[in-house]
Amino acid sequence: MLAMKVDFQKENRTAAKWLLEYPERRQAYIEKSNIQYIGAAVNDGMPRGYDTGRPCESKGIRLADLEIERQWIITIENVEKTLGPKKLAFLDIRRQAEKNRSKTKGRPGWTDYTMVRYADWHNRNYGGDYVPGYQTLKEWWKELIDITVRIAIRRGCL
Repeated sequence: MLAMKVDFQKENRTAAKWLLEYPERRQAYIEKSNIQYIGAAVNDGMPRGYDTGRPCESKGIRLADLEIERQWIITIENVEKTLGPKKLAFLDIRRQAEKNRSKTKGRPGWTDYTMVRYADWHNRNYGGDYVPGYQTLKEWWKELIDITVRIAIRRGCL
């Protein structure tokens, strides 16, 4: 029973990491996929002592990794399509909070940053003073992770 719990936690961590790092990972994927591989390896006539000498295997591994990244990118895009404007704003602010995590002073965490920024966003777009509570933010984040895990399982990412 404990092994099942560990697997669920690992899936949740993986989904959370992809949710938070999606913009950077998508950009890195685009850059990697734009590299044109004409042959298995580029031979410039110079021997390389650090390479294993298996260019076809290396290319196959790189392409397999690229395919896994592509599946995850599609998964996150599908998650974003299912969200409404408020949850999309929450996700965007949550990503900003993760980037600024090491830059802020005081208690480490994303909730305070997200709470203030989301209240500002909500006030600008909907009017009124709405400040989501700590538990509300945690529930929204858990819900986003659950949706991501479900879609990832259907797409074969997990």
